[in-house]
Amino acid sequence: MKKIICYFFIFFNLFELNAQNLLVDKDTILIGQQISLTITNNLESTTTWPNFSDTIVAGLEIINITNIDTTDQFINQQILFTAWDSGTYFIPPVQFSKDQISQSLTIYVASPKIDLSSKIKDIKSPIKEPFGWNDIWPIILILILLLILFLLIKKYFFKEKNKVEKTVKKVNIPNHIIALKSLMNLNEKKLWQKGKTKEYHSQISEIIRRYIENRFKFIALELTTKEIIQNLKSIIKKEEIKNLQKLLERADLVKFAKSPATESENIDSIESAIKFVELTKEKDQNE
Repeated sequence: MKKIICYFFIFFNLFELNAQNLLVDKDTILIGQQISLTITNNLESTTTWPNFSDTIVAGLEIINITNIDTTDQFINQQILFTAWDSGTYFIPPVQFSKDQISQSLTIYVASPKIDLSSKIKDIKSPIKEPFGWNDIWPIILILILLLILFLLIKKYFFKEKNKVEKTVKKVNIPNHIIALKSLMNLNEKKLWQKGKTKEYHSQISEIIRRYIENRFKFIALELTTKEIIQNLKSIIKKEEIKNLQKLLERADLVKFAKSPATESENIDSIESAIKFVELTKEKDQNE
């Protein structure tokens, strides 16, 4: 009797060990759900190991398989698999050695229950995520690039229409105004009063010659007094010619130190010059 009990105990332990060679976290799933299978055995008693590729058996598709892991006493491997058709699948025993073989497993795959009496529902619309900085900065960057592109095109490829050119309007000052202003400035310098009589009469002569050149259109600055008078005889009155000749000849005498001028002559020269300009100015010009 004791021997029978001992043999039964040994047989039960061997069965329990074999029962632990193949472990699944569940044996019943719906189509598409996943099962984790763990294969384990005693390291010393293992001479062969199962080699799986894409499927465990037909219909059970492997999703992921780990590398074989060994410890001091055990060797194991984990396989994640699923099924895409309903039915009952039989996983045959795995042989680890000549004398050791695992138990078999049965996997049940069921179809999801469909309530045919329920109404058909619309497909749910996508969930709207909150609008944040990651959504804003690409838009800002695109706008900046478009602005730069627009400015470059405007600058280099298109001419501005109706471009307004700023022009400085030239103000034509009448000749007699220029001459009279120059004579007034000269008079304010009081050159002859400071003993600079020669310089005083030279500047009067130059102002009048320049006025004649601009007013009557001939090169009076390069002509002698006689030549100037000759050119003006047919243009201005005799009295004006007489006063001009007296003015220019006096300036020539002082300039070349042939005759000093008196105080009254100095005064008369500036007055005669002003009078000549006033009498010969263009009548249609406004002061």
